[in-house]
Amino acid sequence: MSLLFADQTEHYVVLVSDTLVTRGKDPFMFGPKVRAIPHRNMAIASTGSSNLAHLWEQSLLSLDGYGFGDIETVNNETPAALRNLYADLGRRFGEPLESSTIYHFGFPTDSDKLVRYVYRSLANFEPERFEGSTFTAKPLPADYRFERPQSQQEVIDLALKVREINDAQIADGGWGVRIGGELYATMVQNWNIQTVRWHRFADYDETAAAVLLRPNVGGGR
Repeated sequence: MSLLFADQTEHYVVLVSDTLVTRGKDPFMFGPKVRAIPHRNMAIASTGSSNLAHLWEQSLLSLDGYGFGDIETVNNETPAALRNLYADLGRRFGEPLESSTIYHFGFPTDSDKLVRYVYRSLANFEPERFEGSTFTAKPLPADYRFERPQSQQEVIDLALKVREINDAQIADGGWGVRIGGELYATMVQNWNIQTVRWHRFADYDETAAAVLLRPNVGGGR
């Protein structure tokens, strides 16, 4: 799983994610959770299986030359393709894959209004389309309330709070997501996608050492 914030407006979105990929609850590697697909005027983000996200990025690139030019035409192929990838990964690991969600953010042809599509494994990857202004933050308890951040520092502070909540849940033996590495912010505007580093977590060096010492077997989930 991943930390993922989406600060969406009518004409752009800022996506903030951590970089820690885990195997179970153990650090496995650092990697991106948000990926730009600039020639399609869109970006993708993910929570859940890092393998699914990586394979989906490669699948999007493989659609070149087949007429799938923008976020709307890509959506026509996405649900069925994600179902197939998810099932294939489950067979490869010999067990059901963890619940996963893929997000698309981008602009339809000849439009400057940003569109978001959400594809959840728990909903059989049926598309959910959204336009407009909203701020979403994952992973948080459903009853946790917060004010929409108004600055970079407020986003970082919220990320630290989300991490604290999840660490506490894990320590109590409950469900939680291991969050770490660094925070990267990706702004998706019409034909303009930029990514910058916003924060490095205080235990980055400790986590990096754990990654280097891990057994070189299997893969992050």
